[in-house]
Amino acid sequence: MEYRFSRILKENSKLSYDELIHPMYASRCTGETTGKALAVIGWCMQNPEQPYKIKGESNQRLNQFLFDLIHDLVNKLELKYFKFSVKNTSITYQPYGYVEMRWVEVR
Repeated sequence: MEYRFSRILKENSKLSYDELIHPMYASRCTGETTGKALAVIGWCMQNPEQPYKIKGESNQRLNQFLFDLIHDLVNKLELKYFKFSVKNTSITYQPYGYVEMRWVEVR
C-alpha cells in the first residue's frame, strides 16, 4: 500500500515514515501556502493601486499567517512599493508616484 508524505517535511525534520504518513502531517510543508502568497503578490503587481484584502480562511489566525508570510516574502525578494495595512490585513502595490503641478500663466 502506498502512503503520501511531504518530501520537504522529510528533508527538514527527523520524523519517521510512520509519523510522516499520519494525517496530521500528510498535508504539511507542501508549498501550498507559499503558492498562495506568491499568487497574491502577483495579483497585486498586475492590479497596481488596488488593495488586496487577505480573507477567505475560516480562521483569522490563518489569514494573519498568510499576511505575515507575504510580508516576509516581499522583504526577502527585495520587492519595492508594497504597502501593508495591518489594520485591514490588506496589501497594495503602489508603483506610481504623484506630483502636483501648478501652472502659472505668464504675460
